[in-house]
Amino acid sequence: MPELPEVEIVAINLRKWMEGEIVSKLDIVDKKILQNRPLPELNKYVQGRRCTAITRRAKYLLCHFEGGHTLVGHLGMTGKIVRLTPEEGARHARIVFHLGNGEALCFKDPRRFGKAWLVEDAGLEVLPELASLGPDPLIDGLKLKYLRERFGKTARAIKVVLMEQSVIGGIGNILANEILFRCGIHPARPANKLDDTDLRKIRKHTVAICKDTIRRESSDEVKYFGEAGAVNHFQVYLHEGEPCPRCGGAIERMNMAQRGTFYCTKCQSS
Repeated sequence: MPELPEVEIVAINLRKWMEGEIVSKLDIVDKKILQNRPLPELNKYVQGRRCTAITRRAKYLLCHFEGGHTLVGHLGMTGKIVRLTPEEGARHARIVFHLGNGEALCFKDPRRFGKAWLVEDAGLEVLPELASLGPDPLIDGLKLKYLRERFGKTARAIKVVLMEQSVIGGIGNILANEILFRCGIHPARPANKLDDTDLRKIRKHTVAICKDTIRRESSDEVKYFGEAGAVNHFQVYLHEGEPCPRCGGAIERMNMAQRGTFYCTKCQSS
């Protein structure tokens, strides 16, 4: 499932491909993709309009168009946006953007969990999906006071809290595993038992891992685990039974909140 780095890579690509271009035509393959407005409004406010900017908020993509509307998108579990080629065609397409420069961009989504919302610019801040998000590590940063207040209110496992989008926007299961490994914090440790030293580590490594993942995974098409060409550059995720790259201890797996959780039994003992 795409997390903040993968969504940022898609945003980087869209800035190269779509910013400044007019959407000359829309092929809406999946009539259910738009969540909040009648489907004809997508044609009315996007088709024939120039894309003025591409931004990102946590796991959401925001495509801003002249005239005062923004198309907000979530990639779901398997969604990605690619340049359409004649060889590939529109397999798994849900919507295709034909641009004035002759190129076509396809939102393909095999499992069809991706969603879109058409919003007037003035209403972006109150769109529930965006309004409920916690700070974005790369846009807003993470303040020590904020982490102290949010984590200090709950005794739930820190791994579970890290994945809550209302606490930190954009962090999912994979990143949470890696953040806690770099911090040397056991995933099941109660969030309210972390001290300021732990919180500073979380702040530092959350930003660092996001940036490092973007650098390592940047390409014209994001590859998800299980796809041909996907490379696991993470240090503990899916490395059950292997030695820890830091201390040589055993990497084990347990389930937390119905998600696979990987950690070193030695250097993440508490």
